Amino acid sequence: MNKVGDLHKCLLLIAVGWGTSWVFSSPALAQSMPVGLSLTWQVVGQAKLDAANVLGNDACKKCHEAEVNAWLKSKHATTSFAMLTTSPKAKEFADKLKIPAGDIATGKAICTECHGTRQGAAGNIQMLSGNSCESCHGASGPQAGGWFALHSDFGGEGVKRDAETADHYQARLASCDKAGMNRGENIYDLAKNCYSCHTVTNEDLVDVAGHPAGNPTFEFLAFSRGEVRHNFQQDQKKNALAQSLWTDPLHHAGRTAEGRARVKYVVGQMVDLEVSLQKRAGAEGKGNYAKAAGTRITAAKKKLEAVQKQVAIPEVQEALDALKPITTIKLLIIKPEDKPLFDKASQAVAAAAQKFSTGNDGSKLAALDSLLPKDVKGTPAE
Repeated sequence: MNKVGDLHKCLLLIAVGWGTSWVFSSPALAQSMPVGLSLTWQVVGQAKLDAANVLGNDACKKCHEAEVNAWLKSKHATTSFAMLTTSPKAKEFADKLKIPAGDIATGKAICTECHGTRQGAAGNIQMLSGNSCESCHGASGPQAGGWFALHSDFGGEGVKRDAETADHYQARLASCDKAGMNRGENIYDLAKNCYSCHTVTNEDLVDVAGHPAGNPTFEFLAFSRGEVRHNFQQDQKKNALAQSLWTDPLHHAGRTAEGRARVKYVVGQMVDLEVSLQKRAGAEGKGNYAKAAGTRITAAKKKLEAVQKQVAIPEVQEALDALKPITTIKLLIIKPEDKPLFDKASQAVAAAAQKFSTGNDGSKLAALDSLLPKDVKGTPAE
């Protein structure tokens, strides 16, 4: 790899093995692919966002004004996109990847896969400032058939949430999931989206351009309970610790914010492990990219082992068992023939994480409370 001009090779590291078909932001990039190479790669996070179906924050603000106002105070809104044009480092990274300075903050550059929200049809991509609602929850359009209209339909015109039937509720959630919504209840999907950017899934960006290999302190529970928290549906003046659907007594009696925190902690460690294993599988060099992936694998493994000492969780054991073939030597020495080993482990961890996420409400995991981070990242908005 490490041929700076071949951006499609950079993108391969993001693309292989991750969850949905790649959508090219540049026709020229698509045309540059080697003949015969499948274009049905799979990707993570914002890279899979269908810009044509991004409606924008104004659509959300009609019903979620408090949530949007909370977002406006966060670094996702104030810093993430702005740094592409204000930070000298951004131009330095772009120069090394041969990205023209004028393209850094546009849909043409790999930079905006994580530092902004793309909107518009192919060939006419506009940038929304910051990592906005749909960066995390998925493109909400089109107006007909997208999850935007589906998620607020409680059974017909005039029907309020507290009057929705159980059957309609289940059908509505299934429809939203099918339409691509990352709902607050879907902890695994949200965690996967976060880690796809906060751990940086591009080898050339790290080893050629010198971009940090991710945030070494990123931990899903602590970060999601901090300044990005925006749970105002229960009380427009109080930022709750859990989403309204998670603790909704109409459909989820017995669920608590404390239980959700336990589930988020375990899922976060498993997703960290999954993503890091996939990164290590794709690593070709011996630079910071591979080293950072190895460090995160080791750290997540230790945390999951600590979880198992407190509570025996079958899915966590499945994830740890998947790591058994990966010895210290295999982790330290990069060999092409080891790629299937890391791929297999990543897939096994992903399956275990999804099963745990959908099958637990945290009510039986109180023994994990001593492991949960006490501090949050930033101040939650009120």
